[in-house]
Amino acid sequence: MTKSEKLDLILNIISENNDFVSSKDLFFKTENRIEQKEVTSIINKLFADNYIEKKIIDQPNNSKLSPPYFCRLTYSGLLFVERGGFVCENKRIKLNTFWTKTKTIANILNVIIVLSLAALGVYISWDSKKKDTIIKKDQIEILNLKAELKTMKTELDTLKLK
Repeated sequence: MTKSEKLDLILNIISENNDFVSSKDLFFKTENRIEQKEVTSIINKLFADNYIEKKIIDQPNNSKLSPPYFCRLTYSGLLFVERGGFVCENKRIKLNTFWTKTKTIANILNVIIVLSLAALGVYISWDSKKKDTIIKKDQIEILNLKAELKTMKTELDTLKLK
Protein backbone atom coordinates (compact mmCIF):
# COMPACT_ATOMS: atom_id res chain seq x y z
CA MET A 1 0.00 0.00 0.00
CA THR A 2 1.44 3.37 -0.99
CA LYS A 3 1.72 6.29 1.39
CA SER A 4 -1.05 8.13 -0.48
CA GLU A 5 -3.33 5.11 -0.17
CA LYS A 6 -2.60 4.93 3.57
CA LEU A 7 -3.45 8.60 4.00
CA ASP A 8 -6.68 8.11 2.03
CA LEU A 9 -7.58 5.03 4.09
CA ILE A 10 -7.29 6.96 7.36
CA LEU A 11 -9.22 9.91 5.89
CA ASN A 12 -11.99 7.57 4.71
CA ILE A 13 -12.24 5.83 8.09
CA ILE A 14 -12.53 9.19 9.84
CA SER A 15 -15.03 10.49 7.25
CA GLU A 16 -17.34 7.51 7.81
CA ASN A 17 -18.09 8.79 11.32
CA ASN A 18 -19.90 12.03 12.05
CA ASP A 19 -18.36 12.25 15.47
CA PHE A 20 -14.80 11.97 16.75
CA VAL A 21 -12.95 8.67 16.13
CA SER A 22 -10.60 7.47 18.86
CA SER A 23 -7.01 6.48 18.20
CA LYS A 24 -7.80 2.96 19.46
CA ASP A 25 -10.53 2.60 16.83
CA LEU A 26 -8.12 3.80 14.14
CA PHE A 27 -5.48 1.30 15.27
CA PHE A 28 -8.10 -1.46 15.25
CA LYS A 29 -9.62 -0.61 11.84
CA THR A 30 -6.24 -0.31 10.11
CA GLU A 31 -4.63 -3.22 11.93
CA ASN A 32 -3.89 -5.46 8.93
CA ARG A 33 -3.15 -2.71 6.40
CA ILE A 34 -1.10 -0.07 8.24
CA GLU A 35 1.49 -0.57 10.96
CA GLN A 36 0.43 0.88 14.31
CA LYS A 37 3.46 3.19 14.49
CA GLU A 38 2.49 4.76 11.14
CA VAL A 39 -1.06 5.66 12.18
CA THR A 40 0.00 8.46 14.53
CA SER A 41 2.40 9.87 11.92
CA ILE A 42 -0.39 9.85 9.34
CA ILE A 43 -2.76 11.55 11.79
CA ASN A 44 -0.13 14.23 12.50
CA LYS A 45 0.28 14.91 8.77
CA LEU A 46 -3.49 15.12 8.21
CA PHE A 47 -3.75 17.47 11.19
CA ALA A 48 -0.89 19.63 9.85
CA ASP A 49 -2.65 19.79 6.46
CA ASN A 50 -5.83 20.92 8.26
CA TYR A 51 -7.87 17.96 6.99
CA ILE A 52 -8.73 16.72 10.49
CA GLU A 53 -9.25 18.06 14.00
CA LYS A 54 -7.35 16.30 16.74
CA LYS A 55 -8.08 16.29 20.46
CA ILE A 56 -5.46 14.81 22.74
CA ILE A 57 -6.50 13.26 26.03
CA ASP A 58 -3.79 14.21 28.47
CA GLN A 59 -4.13 12.12 31.59
CA PRO A 60 -1.35 11.36 34.09
CA ASN A 61 -1.46 7.59 33.49
CA ASN A 62 -1.06 7.90 29.68
CA SER A 63 2.22 7.67 27.81
CA LYS A 64 3.61 11.09 26.87
CA LEU A 65 4.96 9.73 23.57
CA SER A 66 1.60 8.76 22.10
CA PRO A 67 -1.29 9.78 24.30
CA PRO A 68 -4.79 8.77 23.18
CA TYR A 69 -6.44 11.18 20.80
CA PHE A 70 -9.70 11.68 18.95
CA CYS A 71 -10.07 12.84 15.34
CA ARG A 72 -12.76 14.08 13.02
CA LEU A 73 -12.79 15.52 9.54
CA THR A 74 -12.74 19.27 8.97
CA TYR A 75 -14.68 20.83 6.12
CA SER A 76 -11.43 21.11 4.14
CA GLY A 77 -10.87 17.42 4.73
CA LEU A 78 -14.38 16.60 3.59
CA LEU A 79 -13.87 18.54 0.34
CA PHE A 80 -10.49 16.89 -0.14
CA VAL A 81 -12.05 13.42 0.24
CA GLU A 82 -14.79 14.37 -2.25
CA ARG A 83 -12.13 15.38 -4.79
CA GLY A 84 -10.50 11.96 -4.54
CA GLY A 85 -7.97 12.43 -1.76
CA PHE A 86 -4.23 11.99 -1.98
CA VAL A 87 -4.26 9.35 -4.74
CA CYS A 88 -6.16 11.66 -7.13
CA GLU A 89 -4.04 14.62 -6.07
CA ASN A 90 -0.86 12.67 -6.90
CA LYS A 91 -2.32 11.72 -10.28
CA ARG A 92 -3.17 15.38 -10.96
CA ILE A 93 0.34 16.46 -9.96
CA LYS A 94 1.92 13.81 -12.19
CA LEU A 95 -0.35 14.79 -15.08
CA ASN A 96 0.45 18.49 -14.63
CA THR A 97 4.16 17.69 -14.48
CA PHE A 98 3.88 15.58 -17.64
CA TRP A 99 2.02 18.35 -19.50
CA THR A 100 4.51 20.97 -18.31
CA LYS A 101 7.41 18.86 -19.60
CA THR A 102 5.56 18.19 -22.86
CA LYS A 103 4.89 21.89 -23.39
CA THR A 104 8.53 22.73 -22.61
CA ILE A 105 9.77 20.16 -25.13
CA ALA A 106 7.27 21.44 -27.73
CA ASN A 107 8.46 25.03 -27.14
CA ILE A 108 12.10 23.98 -27.51
CA LEU A 109 11.30 22.17 -30.76
CA ASN A 110 9.39 25.24 -31.92
CA VAL A 111 12.40 27.46 -31.25
CA ILE A 112 14.70 25.04 -33.07
CA ILE A 113 12.39 25.01 -36.12
CA VAL A 114 12.05 28.81 -36.16
CA LEU A 115 15.81 29.30 -35.84
CA SER A 116 16.45 26.72 -38.57
CA LEU A 117 14.02 28.47 -40.91
CA ALA A 118 15.59 31.84 -40.12
CA ALA A 119 19.07 30.45 -40.81
CA LEU A 120 17.82 28.91 -44.06
CA GLY A 121 16.29 32.25 -45.05
CA VAL A 122 19.56 34.08 -44.34
CA TYR A 123 21.52 31.50 -46.36
CA ILE A 124 19.09 31.70 -49.30
CA SER A 125 19.27 35.52 -49.22
CA TRP A 126 23.09 35.46 -49.12
CA ASP A 127 23.22 32.90 -51.94
CA SER A 128 20.74 34.94 -54.01
CA LYS A 129 22.82 38.13 -53.59
CA LYS A 130 25.94 36.22 -54.58
CA LYS A 131 24.23 34.96 -57.75
CA ASP A 132 22.88 38.47 -58.48
CA THR A 133 26.40 39.91 -58.39
CA ILE A 134 27.62 37.16 -60.76
CA ILE A 135 24.70 37.90 -63.11
CA LYS A 136 25.45 41.64 -63.02
CA LYS A 137 29.13 40.99 -63.85
CA ASP A 138 28.10 38.72 -66.74
CA GLN A 139 25.64 41.36 -68.03
CA ILE A 140 28.34 44.02 -67.95
CA GLU A 141 30.70 41.66 -69.80
CA ILE A 142 27.98 40.94 -72.38
CA LEU A 143 27.37 44.67 -72.85
CA ASN A 144 31.11 45.23 -73.30
CA LEU A 145 31.29 42.42 -75.86
CA LYS A 146 28.27 43.88 -77.71
CA ALA A 147 29.96 47.26 -77.77
CA GLU A 148 33.15 45.65 -79.11
CA LEU A 149 31.17 43.80 -81.76
CA LYS A 150 29.43 47.01 -82.75
CA THR A 151 32.73 48.85 -83.12
CA MET A 152 34.19 45.95 -85.10
CA LYS A 153 31.14 45.93 -87.35
CA THR A 154 31.42 49.64 -87.97
CA GLU A 155 35.12 49.24 -88.74
CA LEU A 156 34.34 46.37 -91.11
CA ASP A 157 31.63 48.44 -92.77
CA THR A 158 34.01 51.35 -93.25
CA LEU A 159 36.65 49.03 -94.75
CA LYS A 160 34.11 47.60 -97.19
CA LEU A 161 33.13 51.06 -98.32
CA LYS A 162 36.62 52.00 -99.26
